Amino acid sequence: LLPIHLLWINLVTDGLPALCLATDPIDPDVMNRRPRRRSEHITDRGFLRTMFFTGLLTAGVAFAVYYSALQAGTPDTARASAFTVLVFAELLRSFGVRSEITPVWRISLLTNLNLVIVVAISFGLQVWSQHNATLGHFLKTSYMPLTDCLWLLALGAIPLLVLEVVKVVRHARHQERPGNDPTLVLAASTAKVKLE
Repeated sequence: LLPIHLLWINLVTDGLPALCLATDPIDPDVMNRRPRRRSEHITDRGFLRTMFFTGLLTAGVAFAVYYSALQAGTPDTARASAFTVLVFAELLRSFGVRSEITPVWRISLLTNLNLVIVVAISFGLQVWSQHNATLGHFLKTSYMPLTDCLWLLALGAIPLLVLEVVKVVRHARHQERPGNDPTLVLAASTAKVKLE
């Protein structure tokens, strides 16, 4: 990718979506969860594993798209395809980070309309850059049919879907462990507070 592509990805996928995520409502079941230990870091092993897996998965999709487009077209087309699928993947993933436990299909989009609007505008700008000569020249992109954009959107959803499945499986395993019943945890915490 070119430097302008990296700048665009940072601005479009990290800036405004992050501000919208900061206004996201708190999970209604947050008080039923076991609190973190005092010695536990924010960037624990689980977090680092998730970040590594996310980066590996997203990069894998981008490289696969680049290689496939390179076989069928020019390097410029391949670069534009990889650039677009990266933007789509990051924008879609912003819906997945709204909760560490609840899968994206169980969270209403209406609870954060700001995020929906920002993501929709970002999608529109990305597609427009493939069809507008001025914006395309600025972002160094080439023309791309809408059908190709839809294919890239579907491919960009792969990291989100995989991570959401991992989230569901991880939560199910955590719930099966003894001592992880949220009701018992809450009751024990309440009793401890009363004793103190």
